[in-house]
Amino acid sequence: MKIGLQRFAVQPAVVLAGFAVALLMTGANPGLVSAEEPATPGDVPETVISGVVKDADDKPVEGARVWFVAFRTVDGAPMFEWKSVGESATDADGRFQWRRQRPIDERCTGITAFAHSRDESSGWTEYCKVDQSHEVMISLSATRAINGRLVGPEDKPIKNARIRLSSFSFGKRNVRNVRGSRARGSTLPEELGNELLVTTDADGSFTMTGLPTEAASISAAVETEEYGNPTLTFDLDEPLVLSLERTGSVEGRVEPLPEKIHRAGVRVRIQPDFRQKVSRETSFDANYSSLIPIGQDGSFQFRVPPGKWDVSAVIDRSVPWVPVKLGSHAEVAAAGDIRKITVGVVRAVAVRGRIVEKAGGKPVSGACVTLYELAARLSGKNFEGKNAWNQTICFTDKQGQFQAFVHPGHFFVRATRFREIKFPGFEPKNDARLTKIAGEKIDLRDVVLDTGSE
Repeated sequence: MKIGLQRFAVQPAVVLAGFAVALLMTGANPGLVSAEEPATPGDVPETVISGVVKDADDKPVEGARVWFVAFRTVDGAPMFEWKSVGESATDADGRFQWRRQRPIDERCTGITAFAHSRDESSGWTEYCKVDQSHEVMISLSATRAINGRLVGPEDKPIKNARIRLSSFSFGKRNVRNVRGSRARGSTLPEELGNELLVTTDADGSFTMTGLPTEAASISAAVETEEYGNPTLTFDLDEPLVLSLERTGSVEGRVEPLPEKIHRAGVRVRIQPDFRQKVSRETSFDANYSSLIPIGQDGSFQFRVPPGKWDVSAVIDRSVPWVPVKLGSHAEVAAAGDIRKITVGVVRAVAVRGRIVEKAGGKPVSGACVTLYELAARLSGKNFEGKNAWNQTICFTDKQGQFQAFVHPGHFFVRATRFREIKFPGFEPKNDARLTKIAGEKIDLRDVVLDTGSE
């Protein structure tokens, strides 16, 4: 399989699975995982990703670094992030190998291998399934450098700003393919992005290296003291003068403060209020949405341009707390404003149970369990009879047991063999049977996995 810069595509696995509705059980079940011992992914066989790195002349490349980067969802937020899970280097024959001997985080939907040579040529693979071994070939492409300036209002230079290349695309920033997604490209491993990091000079000028010659647009993370930390996306055929707005400060605290052992699993997310109209016309996109950890005292701080912002907690699934259902709002009216807010969290209900096969009742390891909570009953011509559902996802351990933390409420519980990443996703019917969940913890009877359609 030859994979090079000209071939990059997301290939989600086709998933067929049944569903089951859990029945409530009020008694104790001695086989369940305790609230202090959250369920872990099931057994994952050892897999190997190996291959060869070649240059534009089809010759093996020695000494190229190869990163293995997993694409995964973020707990508690409709967003994704990249995480490096391994690294290798090529030998004299251009060969590399990475042997995975421990389970990959079950939130990962795929892995890509990204190679970078000593002469700064780059290449990467298509997505590889996390539970399979792969033999691949990475074809490298030459890279180039670009020059630009970073300025504030009235062309004021922004000096000592840090700019880190995060991704690039072979299409213009506003061009989308026939399926509506961004044109093909790749996200850099964080380690490589840090190595290519540049700092602006006194006049705001900078030079970025490591860009594939075919790249038409890039995204770069910018860190400044006065103008916030936006991610900028811009085309490469335009004069690179990037002008940032003045910012104000949104700061606050998470309350009540979770126990010290859980605070590392609590982050705060800020994003623009989707109800406000954005009229600013620029030659680039500036994204100030951000996800940051809280301090040990629960504090956080963002710098964002004037506007309305939504602020909410994002909590790892292993933490027995959940965000309040209605997030906080902050309005920055002018540069220099400081808005102090409180982001609320509440202690969750621990929902526990076991997933079993329909035939024989054998426990299912590594199954995906989704708890659907009715968020709103939709109305209107195009939405008549449809509902909006909040989702909480967890996975079973080696014994088929699972544990999830949710708000008190009524839920539809569904179990599938794998996590479904197809679009549009599954939606419970209006007459779906809901399970009432309340108290400190609740135990469910065995949830049957319908495997008839697999």
